[in-house]
Amino acid sequence: MRKEPTVLVLPNATITSFGSDIYVGAAGIDHEICALSSNFNCEADMNIDFTLPVNGLGFVTSGWDPFDHIDVSAYNGATLLGTAGDSTDGFVDLSAFSNVTRIYIDDSSTGAGMAYDHFVFSPVPEPETYAMLLAGLGLLGFSVRRKQNV
Repeated sequence: MRKEPTVLVLPNATITSFGSDIYVGAAGIDHEICALSSNFNCEADMNIDFTLPVNGLGFVTSGWDPFDHIDVSAYNGATLLGTAGDSTDGFVDLSAFSNVTRIYIDDSSTGAGMAYDHFVFSPVPEPETYAMLLAGLGLLGFSVRRKQNV
């Protein structure tokens, strides 16, 4: 019998665990999360869909043991932007990828698995923001030019 994925909806992202559950506070830290495997280790794959595209993305891994490894794939829609691997505790830097809408964490750990925390990113401004900026700069330029002609 196939179990449906566990889904956690947050304000900035939707997290899907392809294991038995999502565990919050995985290594005793309030905000850490992990995708639990059927044997209740943090070894399951996880997908994170961001509400808006993000830049400057990174996060911290913890709970590593010598048999743990993850590959993190960054996507913009269905387009793969790139993949980064991690086999230690520390910062996973995905800031080289722009307009990330989703990451998939492929956990091939055979130890206790890793937990994830301290996600950092900045939302990508929407096109309307750029349009308003350009309109404001245009009005500013028009008013400066008008004052020079007076």
